[in-house]
Formats: sequence, C-alpha cells, structure tokens
Amino acid sequence: MKYKVLLLILAVIAISCENDSTSDLTPETPTTPGGTSYNLGWSQSGDSIDQQLTIEVGDTVTWTWGSGTHNLEQIGDISEPGFAEGYFSSGHVYSHTFTTVGAHDYLCSPHPNTMYGTITVTE
Repeated sequence: MKYKVLLLILAVIAISCENDSTSDLTPETPTTPGGTSYNLGWSQSGDSIDQQLTIEVGDTVTWTWGSGTHNLEQIGDISEPGFAEGYFSSGHVYSHTFTTVGAHDYLCSPHPNTMYGTITVTE
C-alpha cells in the first residue's frame, strides 16, 4: 500500500511538471533583428576622444555622462532625426536608435577637442 501511495504522488508531480516550460516566458529586454545595443562613455577623461563605431540600421547607442556638464550635438550632415541631447551632468544616460545609413558626426559643444566621434550606420 505504501508503494501505491508513493507511486501515485510521483505520478501527480510528474504530470503537474509536464507543461512547465521556459519558452512561455517573455524576456526582460525584448530583442529585435538588427537591434544590437552599444554603450559609450561621455566625459573628458579620454574615452570620448574620436569615438568611432560602425553599427547597423536599428542598432541603439547609449552614452553615459561622466563628470562635468556635457551635451551631445550632431554636426556636419545632420541627417539622423533626433540625434542630439541637451546639457546634463554626470550620471545622465542618453540612448538613440539609428535609422539613417551614413556617417553621423557628433561632439560636445563646450569640449569639441576632447569629446567627439562618428557613428557609421550600415544596412
């Protein structure tokens, strides 16, 4: 009798776990085709001198402000809609998803010699 009860309990556990699948879970951060994210620093500490990054349409670039107050301004061929950020101090985070193929130059207006770069967007 003990074995029948134990067997019954194990059968109930096995049946209840049968439909337990992680494929039903929604990811915390949805991913999209071509939607890679890149993180860049944005400060005068040297990591923002001539930043060069090649990405694909639909990719997102995130800049995190270091010490001081900075902006991010698109310069030259201003063809990427919405690619600019006002003046903020350290800790500010700005993200932009690129939609236009081409080279997009940018800089920090108060620090143009030490904070600048180019995002090159391909198909």
